[in-house]
Amino acid sequence: MTNGLVRSIVVMLTGLLLIFCSDSVVGWLIRIVGVAFFLPALVSAINIYITRAQGEMLPKVLISIIDVGSMAFGLWLMAAPASFETLFVKILALLLLLFAVYQVSVLAMAHRRRSIPIWMYIAPLLLVIASVVLFTSSFKPLETLSVVFGIAAVVSGVSDLIILLKLRKGKETPGTDVVKRS
Repeated sequence: MTNGLVRSIVVMLTGLLLIFCSDSVVGWLIRIVGVAFFLPALVSAINIYITRAQGEMLPKVLISIIDVGSMAFGLWLMAAPASFETLFVKILALLLLLFAVYQVSVLAMAHRRRSIPIWMYIAPLLLVIASVVLFTSSFKPLETLSVVFGIAAVVSGVSDLIILLKLRKGKETPGTDVVKRS
């Protein structure tokens, strides 16, 4: 429950951030991804340099090339986030789709054990539709995409929280678990 609660809260907060800071948040998210590419590659390149300086001649040429490429890509993401905005939105739409499919699968698995009300499927199915629209659309103003994705993320987080609470409530009600008596 704790992981699911944290996941729901993070998704809702991300959605709210996308809604209220729609003009600049996507650029900052792209820059953060750039830092995530740059820093590990930098640490790896420094590690290769130190091990070679200590006399360990390990064949790490390929790793060095990958590190330099990763650092260059990270710098590119940090310096020019606008050139990656469309791709980034498509990746976020794909992640939203995967999250919605996950919610539907959780409900389907829970339905095997007990009856799940049909209304619990509505939000995940709307998220599937929203993610397909985000993925296939070519909205020009990024703020519109950011707000749409933010609303979808908030709905996704609330839906996930409701699903978690309903399924947890169903586990704790007397008579739902079969106890073997001797």
